[in-house]
Amino acid sequence: MKTLNSVWINGAVNHALRKTLSMAKPTPITVPATASPRAASENLVLRSQNYRFWRMGALCLSGTVAIALITYICFRLHLDLATTAFLYLIIVVLLSLQGSFLSGAVVSLIAGGCLAYYFIPPFFSFRISDPVDAVAIIAFLITSAVITRLVSRERNLVEELQHRETGLKEAEARFHGVVEAAPDAIVLASRDGRIVMTNPQVGRMFGYAQQELIGQPVEILVPDRFRMGHVDYRSAYLKRPVARSMGQGLELTAVRKDGTEFPVDIMLGPLEWPQGPIVLAVIRDLSQKKKNDEALWRSVQEKLYLQEELVTTHQFNEIIGESSGLKRVLKQVEDVAATDATVLILGETGTGKELVARAIHDLSPRRDHAFVKLNCSAIPAGLLESELFGHEKGAFTGAIAQKIGRLELAHQGTFFLDEVGDLPLELQPKILRALQEKEFERVGGTRTIPVNVRLVAATNRDLTKMLNEGQFRSDLYYRLRVFPVTVPPLRERPDDIPLLAQYFLGSHSKRMGRQIETIPTETMQKLVKWRWPGNVRELENFMERSVILTQGSVLRAPLAELVAVEEPVESTGSNLEAAERELILRVLRECNGMIGGANGAAERLGLKRTTLNSKMKKLGIMRGDYI
Repeated sequence: MKTLNSVWINGAVNHALRKTLSMAKPTPITVPATASPRAASENLVLRSQNYRFWRMGALCLSGTVAIALITYICFRLHLDLATTAFLYLIIVVLLSLQGSFLSGAVVSLIAGGCLAYYFIPPFFSFRISDPVDAVAIIAFLITSAVITRLVSRERNLVEELQHRETGLKEAEARFHGVVEAAPDAIVLASRDGRIVMTNPQVGRMFGYAQQELIGQPVEILVPDRFRMGHVDYRSAYLKRPVARSMGQGLELTAVRKDGTEFPVDIMLGPLEWPQGPIVLAVIRDLSQKKKNDEALWRSVQEKLYLQEELVTTHQFNEIIGESSGLKRVLKQVEDVAATDATVLILGETGTGKELVARAIHDLSPRRDHAFVKLNCSAIPAGLLESELFGHEKGAFTGAIAQKIGRLELAHQGTFFLDEVGDLPLELQPKILRALQEKEFERVGGTRTIPVNVRLVAATNRDLTKMLNEGQFRSDLYYRLRVFPVTVPPLRERPDDIPLLAQYFLGSHSKRMGRQIETIPTETMQKLVKWRWPGNVRELENFMERSVILTQGSVLRAPLAELVAVEEPVESTGSNLEAAERELILRVLRECNGMIGGANGAAERLGLKRTTLNSKMKKLGIMRGDYI
């Protein structure tokens, strides 16, 4: 019996040792010389296998010592086999709890039994001489193996659960870290539209504390006028929750705690949460982007406007004249240019009011910015507001795109409002508000746009008379008349006529490729005596016609035009309006009643068609008067 048990125990020990060593033997791994993520991972596996091998060896050694010690104690206390087996079982369970290696626990049990049986027989109080004892020992070994296996499985399960819980906590911590560090506002909402989580950027963007929003409906971040529609949209989205990226071209608006609205872009995406499905919303504030886009668009529009201005042929490159009246105007320009005061330029048509306005801009601190002009009489009243303030897309029929108005284009520069006397009465309070509060809204828009412009206005009409007749608002009149500048008509500057005539002769001769050097004395005397109801513009047009008619080096001027209307002009005395009416009628008769187009009356008079129509209406000129 002793031999049989010895053989069985030795065989079991050898088999367990071979199995253990085969499991613990590390797999050779070649570590590359160059450091890489894969090499680092393989190196970590190698170190882990070496650690498991040495841990198993230490477990076997400690188990052997423990079993031998228990055997000795049982012998000294004369304990029976059952008690000894129970103590053995306790040691096996403790060893299993210390590590997850089943083979190590079995090897420790068998090795301890062998040592106790073979090396300290005097201390062992029992021998296996009865088959019942053999069955008991076999049952003990099987029981210890099963218990060890169960304990190891439970321990592995607990370790796996702990590992998963740790991984879940780490993933959650990483998720929270990403959410907290995100530059955009992040909102997580449940299926019923309640906010369950936000990041700090939400508070900075919307003005709420994070705890204020938890449990609130997401509609708290939506403007009032969109909230009902947002509830319907949210319900439709939950039926088919799909990811929606940013940059879809949607014009979305959010509202802050203080009620201010701002443009946003929102990314949506469904997520699975332990409490159920939720919706992730990433909100990006587009306020700065909107400002940058508008600044870029304004620069583009300003560039286009300036290109149009360069293409347009200006009447003057500089102010020509030496008369005392003109010098007085230039002194006023020099005095007011350095300030930001509003200037009102008064004078008859064709006296060069725009040229004076440009001189004010060129001498002002705003000269590096745009000089934007708007002629109130050249644009229909229905479109004047849109041209002045701009409009939003869809503001009215035909508004297929956003447009920046002239006032906004002149930001940081000078805004020249020509023919301000023709500004419609209903539009006057709007321009007054823009000047006083330095802000306005585009047509069809709700956002207030700040603007900083220096206003220069001009008119050839009697604003005082219009004020008394109720055709012009008094508050706007006094707002414009901060620094009035009156440009004298050409008939009050006879000394400047020869200088202007020579200037226009030189400029038009060069443009047409003519070599005209002399103006006859008779022609110059006629020019000086003529009253020039159209002022400098009329003189320039007359000189241009003269250059066209001249073939040699001496100017041939159509002096008959001046003589033909000389008598009617004298008969009217100082009545400027009568003289202007006679001139317009004469030109209309010469043009066979054609107002616009090539060789029309407007072109010959140097006026725009709309301006000529306004003058004809003002002077009471009817179609039957010239046809």
